[in-house]
Amino acid sequence: MFNFKNTKPEKEGVSSGELLNLIRYSNSLSNKNGLLVMRNNKVVIEHYQSANEETKWDIQSTTKSFGAAIFVQALDSGMVKLNDRVCNRTDMTVHQLASMTAGFPKPHNISCDSSLLFSPGADFAYSDGGTNILRDVLMHALKIKDIKRYLSEQVLDPIGAFNWTWDGRFSAGLSITIRDMARYGRLWLCKGEWNGKRIFSEKNAKIATRATNPKIMKSYGYLWWANSHGTPKTYERYGFKLNPVFGSKVPADAFMSIGASRTFILIIPSLDIVVVRSGSGFHSIQSGDTKLTDESRHFTDKVLSAIIA
Repeated sequence: MFNFKNTKPEKEGVSSGELLNLIRYSNSLSNKNGLLVMRNNKVVIEHYQSANEETKWDIQSTTKSFGAAIFVQALDSGMVKLNDRVCNRTDMTVHQLASMTAGFPKPHNISCDSSLLFSPGADFAYSDGGTNILRDVLMHALKIKDIKRYLSEQVLDPIGAFNWTWDGRFSAGLSITIRDMARYGRLWLCKGEWNGKRIFSEKNAKIATRATNPKIMKSYGYLWWANSHGTPKTYERYGFKLNPVFGSKVPADAFMSIGASRTFILIIPSLDIVVVRSGSGFHSIQSGDTKLTDESRHFTDKVLSAIIA
């Protein structure tokens, strides 16, 4: 049975000194913050500033990665397929909604009738609204009446994550503790299995955490940022400017979620590592600069610097 066991970092091949640098970086992003690094199923550092393990953090767009579990379960059920048509259109699919290639603009409250930035499948544009439309598609297909209850019963309760609140959007709106974020990260590290129970399939977990349209956007899967296809060029279109979100030394199997509150869930299966961080403050991915993506990249670099074996 999993529980949070603390150990000396060096026992798990992690440098105590470099972890202190990671803590300093987390503190520099926001005065109020929490950070947890877990390797080989053990906690090598758990840090809070102006907070504690009971603090619930508004994780902003990191909420999307929690929607990814529902999405993968829908694929597992067979009731949703990647090529299913959506929004009463013949040219828009579930795959495009989940991979940010449907063409919808950023605002969270758009609808199927909203004007598109480009023809479905032609490009990538980060869209809160598109993920909320995806939520509606999944709820209809799975006959879900209460999305919060579904997430609780089908995903978070089974992994022991009980300290959270959510307004039901896929785009944002989830507040959760650092430890429960770490539990969720471990679920994905284990490819959908928790203490012998299968929450979602390994096959679809792998699909979701690799770039799903690498010719268009190298670093995005299904509701996760992915490192499978190498470092992309700076992306600057439709009011967005995104630099690479992963450092150059990060292994190709890494994937992560990023929220405007400088919330990160970084998972690197080949290193058996889960790192979660959240804090106060807000900086949107649509602010027209690269600040948030630069911060996520620096964060991953500092994590990698701490790995010594």
